[in-house]
Amino acid sequence: MINYWDYSSSEIASVLKGKINVIVPMGAIEAHSAHLPLATDNYLVEGYTQLLAEKTDSLVLPVIPFGQTWSLQNAPGSIHIEEETMVAYLADVLISLDRQGAKMATLVSSHFGNISAMKAAARKVYEKIPLKVIYFTYPGMSIAKQGFERLNDHGLFLHADEVETSLLMHLRPQSVQMEKIQKGLLKVPKETDYMAVRWTEFSETFVIGDATLSSSEKGRKAMDIILEEASKIIMKEKEKIKHGEE
Repeated sequence: MINYWDYSSSEIASVLKGKINVIVPMGAIEAHSAHLPLATDNYLVEGYTQLLAEKTDSLVLPVIPFGQTWSLQNAPGSIHIEEETMVAYLADVLISLDRQGAKMATLVSSHFGNISAMKAAARKVYEKIPLKVIYFTYPGMSIAKQGFERLNDHGLFLHADEVETSLLMHLRPQSVQMEKIQKGLLKVPKETDYMAVRWTEFSETFVIGDATLSSSEKGRKAMDIILEEASKIIMKEKEKIKHGEE
């Protein structure tokens, strides 16, 4: 079993000792245009981390379903959590894992808005507990993106577009409303790189790219690359722990 919560309290200590790593999935409830559900990030990170846990012989926790969605907090359906709240919450989770005997935790987010909170939480507990904490979103995405046809001109924004839609079509096809897929914004305002700009100020669809070219096969190929790169990171750090390296 890979799910942390499926074990009893009398079993978990020995399981943690053998698995070493616990994956903490982070998502969000956020507007994703008309063709994707508000829970897109949750569905993506759930599927992604279940596969990653199997591939790396890790345990996985339930998805943390809410995230920092400042850019789209005024869009219908979005739930926004302040970064300070997220950092404190994540730190408590990490401290609890350390208390239970875990040697390593991997924070994984499918929502880029959580990146800063993951890093801050890892820093907050760094000198308090011995637990090794690593964090990432989609390692290998720069390679995976080469398999897509029409992306927007901003390197970080992958939202309800060809990439994100294809990933969900692969991991959870029943959640994609194909008849509502549409083109979106291909040119992201330059101001987003140097000032606070809500996405609701420059997009009505919240598709930052073109979702019409999405396919399950593209999503599968991208996820295979991501899983391979993410697995390398986890296994490298697990080996260091096994051999007593810092």
